[in-house]
Amino acid sequence: MSLLFSSSFYSFSSAVGLTSAALFLSAVGGAHAATLTALPSPMVQGGMIHLNVGFLDQPTDSFSVHADAGTPVLKPLSDWKPGDSLDSYDPWFTNIDPSADGAYFNSQYGFVFDAAGSDSIPPGQSIGVRMTAISAGLEVYFYRSTAGSELFTPVFLSVGSMNDTVLWSGSMWHPVFVADPAMAGVVMSASFEFFLADAAPTTPTTTLDYATLAAAVPGYSVGTLTVSFASVPEPANAAWLVGAAMLGAAGLRRRRVGGVRFGGSFIGA
Repeated sequence: MSLLFSSSFYSFSSAVGLTSAALFLSAVGGAHAATLTALPSPMVQGGMIHLNVGFLDQPTDSFSVHADAGTPVLKPLSDWKPGDSLDSYDPWFTNIDPSADGAYFNSQYGFVFDAAGSDSIPPGQSIGVRMTAISAGLEVYFYRSTAGSELFTPVFLSVGSMNDTVLWSGSMWHPVFVADPAMAGVVMSASFEFFLADAAPTTPTTTLDYATLAAAVPGYSVGTLTVSFASVPEPANAAWLVGAAMLGAAGLRRRRVGGVRFGGSFIGA
């Protein structure tokens, strides 16, 4: 009777042990389940958060700017799409893929022009967006995933330089904010000002131009906005998963060798 009970318990505990070990090994070795040809969308990341920009053709209060409620979280691809990887031919691979730099990123913030409550932008002009401050380790990228014309280009390269501004048409634009993994767990931010620019965007698109230099049209005030990000803590070292899986396998070996013996506290771990 005792041997029958022990044998039955061995079969049950073996099944549990195999399942646990399989789960551990799957967590460690189950990467690259799919190869993505685009970054996870703002909707996958939790939904769009609009940065609403209004313009009035007047010398004061020319620009009004406000952000919808919500604080985006910078996460690695392994959090957004566990187990997936990026196509190595895409320009964002080196920055984002876990096998390369593995940067944290978020694209929920979307610049939106409040056309209903605004005057029209004068012909040949656009909205200039200038970066006035940014946290160390945080960068901003222009992202386009259209097949055959993919782009992942840093913008707002340095505060206070000629490269700190883009020209924006007012069509919705979702930049990708990218953070150094070493800054994991740090609250980060970026500040911008909005002004009427004396040129319209042409390169690389008529929505956003980070190549053309333009000046502010005199006689208009600017609007300002600061956006913030949270970031997930640095992922714990996955070595404990490997160790747990090895312990599980060792426990299974002990059970097999002993016939009716089960390995210590593994079942309850």
